[in-house]
Amino acid sequence: MSDRSAPRGRWLAVFLLASLAVNCLLIGVMFGTRLAGPALHDQPPAAAQLGGGAFGQHVGQLPEAERRKFMLAMRPFRPGIRTARMALVEARRHLAATIAQPDFNAASVTAAFADVRAHASALQEHVQEATAAALAAVSPESRRELAGTLNMPP
Repeated sequence: MSDRSAPRGRWLAVFLLASLAVNCLLIGVMFGTRLAGPALHDQPPAAAQLGGGAFGQHVGQLPEAERRKFMLAMRPFRPGIRTARMALVEARRHLAATIAQPDFNAASVTAAFADVRAHASALQEHVQEATAAALAAVSPESRRELAGTLNMPP
């Protein structure tokens, strides 16, 4: 009987060791990025700066020096964009809560939709202002290349 339990115990030990290693890896990844400080988060990819859309992806394809100029020109606008984005998120949360009310109030829902539109418009203005400043920082060739991407279907 002890002959059978020895292989089972060995496999159990291997499984537990592998599980421990995977858990340590996951914990290290989760907390490592937090403990590394802001250096990892100082320069988000250009696509993330522009909401991850197609235009931002094309900025990411610019030569390194041009991409760096673009991103540095965007940097002063990041706090305003972040604030506008968070305001839009909050307006959407408010809209969802208004819709979910037990007693439906069409006027409240209409007002919440208007608030979402206003915050979306404000965010769009912030992003467009930042993008215009960033486009001014890159070469005419890079601007032509990026302008060509605006005519492409999504």
